[in-house]
Amino acid sequence: MRAFRLLLIGCALLLSLPARAEGHVPLELLQLQACRSIGSFLSLRGEGLQPMHLQVFERDTESLRASFEALDASLRSSLQAPYSHLLARLDEGLTYGPSEDDLPWHYPEQLSRALVDLLKAAEALDGGGQEGVRMSAVKLELLNAQYAAQAYLGYFEATPGADDSYVSKGELQLLAELDAVMEQVLPQLAQSAPDAGRRARADWRYLHMALGDFDRAGRARLGRSGRPLAPLMVGRHTRGMSERLVQLAGAAL
Repeated sequence: MRAFRLLLIGCALLLSLPARAEGHVPLELLQLQACRSIGSFLSLRGEGLQPMHLQVFERDTESLRASFEALDASLRSSLQAPYSHLLARLDEGLTYGPSEDDLPWHYPEQLSRALVDLLKAAEALDGGGQEGVRMSAVKLELLNAQYAAQAYLGYFEATPGADDSYVSKGELQLLAELDAVMEQVLPQLAQSAPDAGRRARADWRYLHMALGDFDRAGRARLGRSGRPLAPLMVGRHTRGMSERLVQLAGAAL
């Protein structure tokens, strides 16, 4: 029954949101898993290398590797360098001790640059497409990674740029784009699955408040409101919401 409801919602979304060809799916999933891997890595380090966070990180990096292997050979060849560089930076991060002082001062910048380079390279091969439900999941996971970096490291080096990439957009602009998608997704969820719709609306209400409060241009671990950032809570809500979006996008294929 749940799968049938997702199919109905997905069909409705296919009609209401800009269409994306099925061939774009592997590149979008690669971008999604790259953002998730950074987010879970930051949680792992920020929470003292606890085993439970290590398990999530290992699952995410395994999914990242699987999404890369699912690409066509020509795409793998084009993305091999930035993909390998990101994995190398993540592996490097595991060699440092749990304290923030154990991290070399240049490492956060290198890690964020490795993520940005892979995302932009994949986006370019994808034709620069930024629309659709699955890309909304990518944007949400990117915001979560930026939020976690702000909370655990105090800053995120990838600042907004002048190009048209979603990676270069500020957090408030990405949040506005996500709002536009959620305005269509949430009512359809509520209509087809009322309980799930209520939970999704509550999750998005929380995420909108939290992600709208942090400022990645600053170098503080507080939100614009002066309240401390809450990366674990934001991470859990983000993962639940992005999984819903990926399921809906899959149902719409």
